[in-house]
Amino acid sequence: MNIFINDRWQSKDYLAHYYSADKLVYDEVLIFKYIYHFLLRFKKNSFNDLLDFGSGPTIHRLIPFTDYINNMYVADYLPENLQEIKLWLSNKNNAHNWDKQIEDIVRIQYRNQMKSLNFLKEKVRAKKIILRSKVKNIIQCDAFSKKPFLGVNKKFDIVTSFYCLDSITESKVKWKKGTGNLLQLVKPGGWVIISALRNTSHYMVSNAIFPSPNINEKDFIKVFSRNKFNLKTINFKIISAKPWLDSGIKSLMILSAQKLK
Repeated sequence: MNIFINDRWQSKDYLAHYYSADKLVYDEVLIFKYIYHFLLRFKKNSFNDLLDFGSGPTIHRLIPFTDYINNMYVADYLPENLQEIKLWLSNKNNAHNWDKQIEDIVRIQYRNQMKSLNFLKEKVRAKKIILRSKVKNIIQCDAFSKKPFLGVNKKFDIVTSFYCLDSITESKVKWKKGTGNLLQLVKPGGWVIISALRNTSHYMVSNAIFPSPNINEKDFIKVFSRNKFNLKTINFKIISAKPWLDSGIKSLMILSAQKLK
C-alpha cells in the first residue's frame, strides 16, 4: 500500500466528500444501471460467493447483488475502512447512513414496479436486512501481495472492485501487479466487475491529494489477456466525471469480463 494513502486517508472525510448528497450522483446511477444490466442474464441466487475487493468504507455497491449471491465477503487494506463497514453491518448509531443511496438503488431496480412510498421503504428495509445477513466475513487484504489474504485460500464466482487499485498508486507497474493479484481470486468461469478512474493522475478528498496511475481501457485489455480472461466477454462503459472535475477526476469507466473455464 502506498504510504501516502495510509498516512493521509480519512474514511469519514471520504464519505463526506463523495457520499454526503441526499441521492446518488450521475456517475453512480450509471454504474448501478450497468450492474443490474449485467445481472439480468442470470437467475436469482446463481452464485455462491462474491468478493468485494478494496471496499473502502462503503457498502452500497453490494446492494444489487443481494438477490444473486449467497455469500458475500468484504476486503480492504485499511482497518479504518473495515471499521466503518463493521459499524454499518452492526447497525450502530454512529455508522454512515446509506439509506438515501439505497433508496435510489431500489428505484433503479424496481423502476417499473414502484407503487408507493411504502413500497420503497419496505424494499430498502429488506435490502439492508438481506445484505447484513449475507456478508459472511470482513477481511484485511493487500492487493500488492501474491496472496492478498493472510490465512484465506479461496476463489470467488464474482469479484468486484470499485475505485480501488486505480486509487492507491501512481505507478502503472504496481497497478498491473495488483490487478493481476486481484484477477487470480476469480474462479475459472467466474466474473470480475471493476470501476476505475480513467485517464486520471490524481484525485482529491477534501484538501488531500491522492495518486492514480492514469489508466484506460487499453491497460485493462492487456492485463486481462495476461490473466486467462476471455477477451470477447469484456464490456466497457465510459462515464463522464463532470461532478468530480474539480476533484481532479477526468473520466470514469466500469467493465466486466469472464475468466476462461
